[in-house]
Amino acid sequence: MGRTIIACAAVVLVAGALAGCREEEQGRRLSFDKGTYTGPADTALSKAQMDELTNRAALQGGDIGSAAGGPPAVDSPPRTTQERAPESSTALPEKALSDRVRMQSGN
Repeated sequence: MGRTIIACAAVVLVAGALAGCREEEQGRRLSFDKGTYTGPADTALSKAQMDELTNRAALQGGDIGSAAGGPPAVDSPPRTTQERAPESSTALPEKALSDRVRMQSGN
């Protein structure tokens, strides 16, 4: 009984050691620099790809120009009168959050 347990433990240890020796595990980087991407460089998007992504974002309701800090998109819908104006920035964030939750909950 004791030898069987020792033999099983040895087999498990050997199998675990051999699993770490797989070909795809060899030569990979094991230490990383925080905040540094070391993968392959991105390829630049073509003008057609950028146009397609811009159109898709616009179709999804995004005003991508102003969100990115640039001018508003040409085909962005105008602001409706039903939209609330932003609240004053002097309100405390906790109060503004609780007010927003209260307004959205319907109470």
